[in-house]
Amino acid sequence: MRFLPFLLLFPAFLFAQQPKITPAHPKPGDVLEIVFDLSISPLRDAEEIDVVFLEHNGMMTDIREVAQKKVGHMLHLFVSLQPGSVAALIALRTGERYDNNNGEGYFVSVCDASGKILPESYAAQALLYRDYGGAVELKREPAVALEWYNRAFALQPDLKNKYIGSYTNVVLAAKKGDAGKTQVLELYAEAEKDQNLSEKNLIAMMRSYERMTMVDKAKALKERIKNQFPKGQLVRQERLSAAENNPDLEKGEALLAAFIQEFPPQTAEEKAMVNRAKSNICAKIADTHDWEKFKSKAAQLPGPSRASLYNNIAWEVAEKGEEMEIAKTLAAEAVSLSKREINEPSVPVTGLITEKERKQISRSEYGNYLDTYAFVLDKSGDPAAAARFQAEAIEINEGKEAEFNERYIGYLERSKSPELRYQMERFIMEGHATEKIKKQFKGIYAAEDKSEAGITAYMNGLESIARMNLQKQLASQMLEQQAPAFSLRNLQGETVSLESMRGKVVIIDFWATWCGPCKASFPGMQMAVDKFKDDKDVAFVFVDTWEKAEDKAKNAQDFITGKKYTFNVLLDNDDKVVSSFGVSGIPTKYILDRQGKIRFKTVGFNGSSEGLVEELSGMIELARAQP
Repeated sequence: MRFLPFLLLFPAFLFAQQPKITPAHPKPGDVLEIVFDLSISPLRDAEEIDVVFLEHNGMMTDIREVAQKKVGHMLHLFVSLQPGSVAALIALRTGERYDNNNGEGYFVSVCDASGKILPESYAAQALLYRDYGGAVELKREPAVALEWYNRAFALQPDLKNKYIGSYTNVVLAAKKGDAGKTQVLELYAEAEKDQNLSEKNLIAMMRSYERMTMVDKAKALKERIKNQFPKGQLVRQERLSAAENNPDLEKGEALLAAFIQEFPPQTAEEKAMVNRAKSNICAKIADTHDWEKFKSKAAQLPGPSRASLYNNIAWEVAEKGEEMEIAKTLAAEAVSLSKREINEPSVPVTGLITEKERKQISRSEYGNYLDTYAFVLDKSGDPAAAARFQAEAIEINEGKEAEFNERYIGYLERSKSPELRYQMERFIMEGHATEKIKKQFKGIYAAEDKSEAGITAYMNGLESIARMNLQKQLASQMLEQQAPAFSLRNLQGETVSLESMRGKVVIIDFWATWCGPCKASFPGMQMAVDKFKDDKDVAFVFVDTWEKAEDKAKNAQDFITGKKYTFNVLLDNDDKVVSSFGVSGIPTKYILDRQGKIRFKTVGFNGSSEGLVEELSGMIELARAQP
């Protein structure tokens, strides 16, 4: 079901899992016990389960830490609602797999003293489902959120203005053509009469006017915001942007100092904004090579910001092969600072991440900084030291970063390490070797007086092990979720629907012309398209979405033609398909089986075209094998 037992029910979305919640009619401040039966959960075979608990208090959404205890196949969760709580969203997760009520989410409706669900709870659930549901793989269907919002507003009409930013986005997504736009303009005309409307909602309305290319409306609303909130978010953002983007370094520094004096940052978000501006100005100082001033200014940054800044500057300096002692000093300091942050964070967490996720992110950053330090050491003429630090970076990334691996092999080779051949074999067997590593390994093997046939046979054996390892890994990550139906026109003007591809394994790649990682992955995607071009049971579609160009078709066509890609590009001009899939970042790829079920989802690009083809090939074969 879509809701827990005490919530409004929508029978069309009934699901077997019905967590038991005590008390049955929770009120703000109550301590909840939530019990999941793992024997009927998609995660029933998981060794470890993470809990995502997002709570909305009428003003903001927080992620909460949840205590858990497993008794047999029953998972007991314990969490206290905040005093202002109006709704919460729960999902279980292990790796990339979720128990999220089949994409519908598990929701806690908060009640009043009499046990009746608060009207605002319905609105908050709509907001959690639509605006935050992508974090836990919810379907985020506009019609579902719209129904919740309409129910809330019918019970309490004044909630409409409180949630107008999120609500109007839902209206635009749910209603096609001019109908949605017309309704939104009517809502905005009424809302603008409310002098108590929050700055957050006014900014959301202004951005919406901008997206609808209503320049005059957006400009008028912007002036109102600046007049009504002279020290508000919009004014601060503009002042901060003017400081960090000023072409005159000294003027930029003066503007930033004045800003901090007038608007001392209070919240973690405000401090993060100021630190980003400080980092950008420090980077400009680095361009002048005034390292004494650079270090003095950088010392004002908290550990994580300083580590990131030092890491980036160290890499840039090392790439030029100049001032290597500066690069070594900065890279070493970045490593030291980031290592400390893993277990002793110096700044509060911002964003909706758990403490476990924070540690994982910090550890990943530490691995990236180790990679930079190793790069600097090698460029400084010490490949043996570089190999030692790179080995730790590879351990942190479990050997899955092909670029890290390639650099490591280079360090081992230049330091004449006895580990060279062993590590090359390892990366090949694990499926994380670049073509350069494979070619280099063949050369080493050939030098041992092996025949060409022997080299081929040995490589085939290693790659066979890699394929088996990959298949085992992918099988453990397999999903089972029905993909949202869609119908879009391609660059040739033909209509392509998901239903028209039923019976085929379908690879859907969401991308945009402005997206760097998307474009970096395309040579590999072209290799994959070429590999399966004669396979009538496999179809690739590339959904161009989130574009800002006025003529989106020409924009996409010019890019594809210029690069000579043979992709079937579909145009998601109103961004509804990307929204229906719950995509939160691109590139995102979905691999669907022949019945239209999502079997795999991948986000981002790891830098290896060959690795991308291998991974997609494994996913395609597993999806093809599903009954």
